Amino acid sequence: MYPKQPKSKFLSSVVTAVLQIIGSMLVAAFFFAASIYRLVTVFTSQGSLAAAFACLLAGAGVSGVLLYCAVRNLTYLSRSRAVMSALERRLGRWTVQDMADELRRPADKLSDELQIMINRGYFSIPIQLDLYRGLIIPGSSGPVLPPEPGPGDETMSKLVTRRSPAPFGLTGVSLLLCFYLFPMTGPRQYAGAGLLCLAVLAASWRMYPPLQRVVQVKRPAPPKVKEPVKKTGNKDVDDALKAARAHLEELQRLDRAITNPQIDAAVQRMVGTAREILSYVGEHPEKLRQIRQFLGYYLPTTVKLLDTYDDFSRQEVKGDNIRQSMAKIEGMMADIDMAFQRELDNLYLDKAIDISTDIDVMQAMLHREGIGGADPPR
Repeated sequence: MYPKQPKSKFLSSVVTAVLQIIGSMLVAAFFFAASIYRLVTVFTSQGSLAAAFACLLAGAGVSGVLLYCAVRNLTYLSRSRAVMSALERRLGRWTVQDMADELRRPADKLSDELQIMINRGYFSIPIQLDLYRGLIIPGSSGPVLPPEPGPGDETMSKLVTRRSPAPFGLTGVSLLLCFYLFPMTGPRQYAGAGLLCLAVLAASWRMYPPLQRVVQVKRPAPPKVKEPVKKTGNKDVDDALKAARAHLEELQRLDRAITNPQIDAAVQRMVGTAREILSYVGEHPEKLRQIRQFLGYYLPTTVKLLDTYDDFSRQEVKGDNIRQSMAKIEGMMADIDMAFQRELDNLYLDKAIDISTDIDVMQAMLHREGIGGADPPR
């Protein structure tokens, strides 16, 4: 069973609904008495028939609004009981659409009503409404996190809060009625009009609470962190590295657009390896000739292959040729990744040979001194 929550909110909502009904009746009675008084003044030649009918219409309008608030509040209470009954029959998560089908309500209207009912505490257990995924989760009241957009998604989900302008409109109409129906001759009249407008604003503000909707917005582009470009002083080297960095940026763009996780993992490793290659050549310009094949073939051809893969993946109808080509590109990613790593390893070949020679010489000297048990290399 789910943990119960305090009944204070539920009881206060019931009391509020009852007070709204009583208030609507009292307001109706007040305006009815005022209308009778105005009609009496017509027959005594001290009033006008238009003012009497205007007072009657105003009373009917204001009491009707309050009565509508009360009926709507009671409807929410009744619907909350129906939701609780459905949750108790089938423990676990419900989708908003399934609950809407169960209660025979439109899903979007039920979503708005659930927000109001949860906010007012109409349920005897904590209930969480996941607007992003359209889920009703009983027994939970924690924050709902939006889903993470995929690597190739150009949009993302966002909650937008909207409030109806109706409370301000009703308050303005109430103020106009006060000035039209009652003579404003002193501070008491103005204070009474102000109190009436505040009461209308409070009632309508509760009747039209802010509601949240999920909308799709454009996904903000990740901030570009530009690495400091160091000039080597050699124009050929600088131009080659600049072109390689442009290919690397295009490779990252294609990686964000392609949603295949296998390709994403391989491209991430390639990008890291390529950055190390360019960084090393930037510090050792004389190594440029060793990566001519990497700069002139491996890197641009990899970009071309992924660009083609991205185009193929966007096709709604994929024939045998497209599927076979995509499968071949997917199968090549591991080999291309290995080729990138070999290019990086080759840059350290001279240094590895030098250190190996130093190690051999050191071992021979130590052996002559009687240090070390292994025979020196020959």
